[in-house]
Amino acid sequence: LIAGGIVWTVRIAGSLAFGREAMGLGDVHLMAAVGACVGWIDASVAFPLAAVIGLYWALVGAISRGGLARAMPFGPYLAAASMCVIYGKPVVERGLTAMLGAASDMPVNLP
Repeated sequence: LIAGGIVWTVRIAGSLAFGREAMGLGDVHLMAAVGACVGWIDASVAFPLAAVIGLYWALVGAISRGGLARAMPFGPYLAAASMCVIYGKPVVERGLTAMLGAASDMPVNLP
């Protein structure tokens, strides 16, 4: 509910700000499902990461095509960011444990 609520809030605020639908309801459902499966923290981290991945992909597309697209689907970037968070969490935990070194006797376990 938290991940879906975050996306729902951004969807409503974006729609009010731009005067047209800013994000589809499928994006809300996708992040609610991700939050139900992996937890609200991971889904909440994946949402802003999806914007970074989408921005990167748009810039690569703009350079290769010579212009930006008028509208982009956000769902593929949400899915890619969710996968990055799921598969990248062990790497981040190992890195944090190594950085803490002697300061911590226990390994870092993110929720």
